[in-house]
Amino acid sequence: MKLKHKSFRSNLCVTAATLSLGFASIAMHAQTDTGRVTGVVEDTTEASIPGATITITNTGTAATQTITSDAAGNFSFPALTRGTYKITATMNGFQTFTQTIDLQVSQTQTLIFKLTVGASDQTVEVSTAAPLVDLGSSTIGEVVGSRQQTQLPLNGRNFTQLALLSPGVTRGNYGNGASGVNGDAETFRNSSSGGGSLSTNGLRPQANNYILDGVDNNEGLVNTLNFFPNVEATEEFRVNTSTAPAEFGRAGGAIVQTSIKSGTNGIHGSAYWFSRSNLFDASPNYQFLGASKTPALPFKRNTFGGALGGPIIKDKLFLFGDYSGVRENSPLNPEIVTVPTALMRQGNFSELLGQGSTQAPSVCGIAGVKTVVVNGGIYDPTTCQQFAGNMIPTGRLNKAGLNYLNAYPLPNIPGTLGGTQNNYRTIRTDIRHSNTIDGRLDWNLSNADRLFARFSYDNSNFARTSRFSALPAGFASGTNYVHARGYVLGETHTFGPNVINEFRAGYTRYTFANQPVFSNTPISANLGIVNANRTTNLGGGALIGGNGSQLEYTGDYGTYLVPENTYQFNDALTYIWKGHTFKVGGNAIRREVAYFRPISGKGYFQLGNGDFTGYDTSEVLAGFADNYSIGAQSGLFGTRNYEVGAFAQDDWKVTRRLTFNLGFRWDLITNPTEQQNRQAALNPNSTGANPTEFIAGQNGVARSIINTRFTNFAPRFGFSYDLTGQGKTVLRGGYGIFYFLDRGGIDNQLGQQVPFGGSTSYYASGGSRIAFTGQNPNGSSLSSTLATAPLPAPSTSSLAGANVFAVNQTEKIPTVQQYDVQIQHEITPKMVMTVGYVGNLSTHLATGYNYNSKPFSAGATTPTAFPTLGQVVYNLNDGVSHYNSLQAQLNYRAAKSLTLTSSYTWAHNIDNTNGYLGFYAVSDLNYYDHSLNKGNSSLDQRSVFVASALYSIPFGRGQQFGGGINRGVDYVLGGWQLNTIVQAQTGTPFSVTFPVYGGGTSIRADYANNGQPIYTHSIQGNYINPAAFSKTQPVGRQGNTGRNQFYGPGLASGDVSMFKTLGITERLKTELRAEVFNVTNTPQFQNPDGTITDGNFGKVTATRSASERQMQMAIRFLF
Repeated sequence: MKLKHKSFRSNLCVTAATLSLGFASIAMHAQTDTGRVTGVVEDTTEASIPGATITITNTGTAATQTITSDAAGNFSFPALTRGTYKITATMNGFQTFTQTIDLQVSQTQTLIFKLTVGASDQTVEVSTAAPLVDLGSSTIGEVVGSRQQTQLPLNGRNFTQLALLSPGVTRGNYGNGASGVNGDAETFRNSSSGGGSLSTNGLRPQANNYILDGVDNNEGLVNTLNFFPNVEATEEFRVNTSTAPAEFGRAGGAIVQTSIKSGTNGIHGSAYWFSRSNLFDASPNYQFLGASKTPALPFKRNTFGGALGGPIIKDKLFLFGDYSGVRENSPLNPEIVTVPTALMRQGNFSELLGQGSTQAPSVCGIAGVKTVVVNGGIYDPTTCQQFAGNMIPTGRLNKAGLNYLNAYPLPNIPGTLGGTQNNYRTIRTDIRHSNTIDGRLDWNLSNADRLFARFSYDNSNFARTSRFSALPAGFASGTNYVHARGYVLGETHTFGPNVINEFRAGYTRYTFANQPVFSNTPISANLGIVNANRTTNLGGGALIGGNGSQLEYTGDYGTYLVPENTYQFNDALTYIWKGHTFKVGGNAIRREVAYFRPISGKGYFQLGNGDFTGYDTSEVLAGFADNYSIGAQSGLFGTRNYEVGAFAQDDWKVTRRLTFNLGFRWDLITNPTEQQNRQAALNPNSTGANPTEFIAGQNGVARSIINTRFTNFAPRFGFSYDLTGQGKTVLRGGYGIFYFLDRGGIDNQLGQQVPFGGSTSYYASGGSRIAFTGQNPNGSSLSSTLATAPLPAPSTSSLAGANVFAVNQTEKIPTVQQYDVQIQHEITPKMVMTVGYVGNLSTHLATGYNYNSKPFSAGATTPTAFPTLGQVVYNLNDGVSHYNSLQAQLNYRAAKSLTLTSSYTWAHNIDNTNGYLGFYAVSDLNYYDHSLNKGNSSLDQRSVFVASALYSIPFGRGQQFGGGINRGVDYVLGGWQLNTIVQAQTGTPFSVTFPVYGGGTSIRADYANNGQPIYTHSIQGNYINPAAFSKTQPVGRQGNTGRNQFYGPGLASGDVSMFKTLGITERLKTELRAEVFNVTNTPQFQNPDGTITDGNFGKVTATRSASERQMQMAIRFLF
């Protein structure tokens, strides 16, 4: 090799000067999706050939560029769209060299052209594919190609499912709004088919960055996707998982890049119809505790659409478009709930006697009155004695309560406990309609200018019916809507052979909303419940419920609406000089996120403790709600925030074998402001006797309340070294810092608080006596310090009893340090293996603490921080996580017959927080001693194996076997293809706890210290051994079991697709397909019950959603 370079010191100076120039330019943060072809021209002795003419041509659009190799024989073509390219090298005295390659999205393809002495009219054409070993980049990532997207089995055809083929990428066990478990409009598109809630190298889904056609594709509140591109419309997508170049910001997890296809000089397209039905599905594949076997529930889903691309003006103007529609109707599993019996609706609770399902009313103890406990008895809250005959006198029945109970349907099954519980069977239905459209126009103005414009549209809705016909009931009942429109304009300009500029501008309008069932009817007001349906935006039913086993929850959280606008610009300038490829630029994003979400806007009557009568249903008729909260909101809040960055990158080819990737960026991510300054937060440093708030824009408080930081500097460094000099073995490594903003979902916004919104709570333990009509029962003799008539109206004037957020004004934003080292080796020209270490350290992660929880000290009876307030959630960015992993991958690529991808990850992820939204699902975090929170991350998965294969069976005419069979036999037996995805992974962690203590913090249990084994791994019996844990709740401390110390069942599954291609004409082909998911019908179990006081403690009681084998049939036309 004879590459020539200046001294190392002089090149460092040039690099530093270019980095400085990048930050002197406009302050923005680019994230282009174009790729680059680089290489060296040399003779057969490896001597460099300067001045060779290199021409690259896009075979689809005929776009052409020509440059000459520099003094060291190097050449580079930056800013290339993904596609197939023909590259030709000519030089006097040498034969012409030609190679055709497929350039992937955002790929750097490094080539070595070896010219042979001879006449230039003689051509040496390399027919082999581009090398699998990546010689020019230190970034760790994976490209999922078009064949994988359209031919591998995908239940729901969601492209993000295939990101799981990359090492380090999992779905995890993340109980928050990004994972689809909420069943509302923030997430419903995700949950239907695995969603976009990827955990990459142990990080939260909010740390991912989705890019479509070089512009931001992230929703602004929970950081999911704006658009899920149709797999027929994307050529491929790239998943960068560690140490991405400096042009990428706003992420610490995966950077997922995809592009809508472009039209070409040929007319190409597809049309398809996929159909799933319960007729092909297996019955539920596990019967718990001897339950009878049931058939598969009725299910129908039809996915249909097509794509078409071609020329408008040959070689100049191209058009591509696609459409996808989904129509789905899927009944849920049968649900067994509790409704009041006919006698209960008359005030007669004699059926409860002897059933042991009631308890002594707690308010009697507060008032100092002793209650004689009767098995199944209900109690008069005015005397604390049992009602005679367990019947409430007719004159004592609350009229609104009677109306409410009579709105329930009557029992329709025998039930348990004498028919008083679990006595109603219902089946709800999910109905999904979705329509998506993309259109893209590409225009080659000249060899120096290329333009494109793209439009995307999504109109989706997801409806879930109520459990009852006259009352709203059941988790996620109602209709969720998503309406999104996106516009992108891009221009690439070539100033010369060494200078290219890329510009993108984008606008997205994204709206999601939820409309509860009966939202147009004042259900609660019609029943006589006061203050529930105060406005037309508050239709439907107030939330009422507690202990679901005694009386089923009804009501809803209320209508909400979240319209968003995202405006963005980015620009990147590439300059090639000798062995350096410099890239400088940036991006600016303005996010406008508005929201309407009255928390407990119709009132929330909390039952479940039997505080007044000892039983939920009797509370409704003769007593009061145990607790009550009512919320308000002053209209539609409109927040604004900016994401601005600048970067400079130098990909420096130091020698033929060594490349440095040097970068530096600066990120400015502002905290949201509200256009009328309607934001507030509790000052955590104020006193409990006199709590005060930060009000946006007042008394020196920033409009965002949390001050903006200007010191988010993000250096990036990477290297790749060809160990042998033959392009077959490369060592790469890197380090980088990344930042991202975690807003925590709609209920964590600072407008949801006094004096602008939020809710106020009234507790029985504090003296409140709240009934549906706000009136005490006749003859009340107990203290009623906060009893009112009518019910308390929403209040935004006082903090007393309010549920609030507290924040730290000097908060830092979540920060991720990534580091990795990897070796990649070409085993054969078709097979490459990669093994490496990947780790990260994340700090300043979003955490929600219950600031008003009792301290862990014996005898604490009231919250010590703010005793006059309700729940106080202290949102602090003080979480830490540490991830370490061994990641291995084996890829095999044959031209037609077999493509194989397999990966294995062995990892451990430790953290001390579950995130803002995770706080509500896992509440064993202790504010007073953060060391108690350290444990296995909820996202920890120790061992994960995933593999995929595309295999064209070599039988039939023109194939390796059966080449001489007649056409009739070939029509049946020839031309088949088999494809599969298999995965096996260990389980996710959970804690063993006692129920909520002191206003929101669970207590972890103690070991029994009796030598009993912890795990039995039994599914039919106990998965964990209850005898291994103490049944005594620790007092004044956490137990000696750890947070997330125990692991549930693992998962193993295999999906298969098989299809035959029929040639109708020379250009028109038909695929007949069958796809089977979980082909072995292996049950996929959920974690066992970890609450030590539950009757099912230690038992696995359910399988994961869609655990049983499912089948999908399809027909697909290609032309």
